[in-house]
Amino acid sequence: MRRAAALAALLLTAGCSSPLERVFSFSGDAPSRTGLVPLGDGAVFGNDAGRVVLLGPDGVARWTAELAHEVRIRPVVVGETVVVATAAGDVVGLDAKSGFQRWRTEIPGGAAALAGAGTRAHLLSEQGELHGLEAGTGLVVWHVQCAPALGLKPGAAARAGLEVAPGGQLLVSGPSAVMAISADDGTRRWRAAVREPTGLLVEEGLVWTVDQGGHALALALETGEIRRQRSLGAAPVSPPARALDRLWVGLGNRTLVGFRPGDEAPPWTVEVPAPVVAAVAEFEGRLLVPTSGREGRLLAIDIGAPGNAPSARVDSPLRTSPLVRADLAWQLAQDGRVLAFRLRSVAGSAR
Repeated sequence: MRRAAALAALLLTAGCSSPLERVFSFSGDAPSRTGLVPLGDGAVFGNDAGRVVLLGPDGVARWTAELAHEVRIRPVVVGETVVVATAAGDVVGLDAKSGFQRWRTEIPGGAAALAGAGTRAHLLSEQGELHGLEAGTGLVVWHVQCAPALGLKPGAAARAGLEVAPGGQLLVSGPSAVMAISADDGTRRWRAAVREPTGLLVEEGLVWTVDQGGHALALALETGEIRRQRSLGAAPVSPPARALDRLWVGLGNRTLVGFRPGDEAPPWTVEVPAPVVAAVAEFEGRLLVPTSGREGRLLAIDIGAPGNAPSARVDSPLRTSPLVRADLAWQLAQDGRVLAFRLRSVAGSAR
């Protein structure tokens, strides 16, 4: 019988037996909000001091690049180039092997999101202008204004998103819509009205997002038409994520819900010690859940036995998604530390 809810036993037992074992910790010496981007067998990230670091699998920095301004959003790796946007409107191309600066381009306004597709990096500015740049040179090959269609207004803080989809499409989200735009030249393919969408997840011909009315929506990738809709019971605070054959969303009422698309059975629901604002991940058959409270707990939930969840306390909010590298789970904390954990074996755990 499918579990509809897991009780607060998760919180009482988290970390009491077989906890996540810390393997290494690295500090970038400044707070960070970018998240970790895989590069080779390591990961790259930026921080508020304008520093970009590539960590190897042993937790040792392979290179560090010092930029003039803070880095707020995730870099992207396009071929042999790491593309980084700063808060001052600079976009910088770094050599992926050495961290050496290859080029620098100025883009008006701060960057809201970056994505890489083919040989290009695509940047969405806070003013709603979308730019396509050649990653090898920094040359802007096209740009288009999306603010009116997305509902972005000058001077008003708003959440915006950018993802790459199959078929040469870019998916862009703003306060009032999700749009599909050609990655080749910036032409619009479709627009779907969605109230404050949070996150974009592409799979099996659908674009999943969640709105502030508390609904998970599946849009047709080719047309933007709503194909599926499901009530979550509360407003979301995390983007949708795919793990363990379910879609997962963190809600504002300190719960995490998971459901199988197309299955009308009640969702799997668990209470968490603090809101989950970043995407969850799958790790050795468990659900890896970062929580955003001051304790910064990283949970590794066995959804077959959620009352015995190993956890690690980081003592800094976890507001970005964990990254699984081989047999380790890497997590960037808000204070700028990158920590790696190994899951000890759990005797008798249901798998």
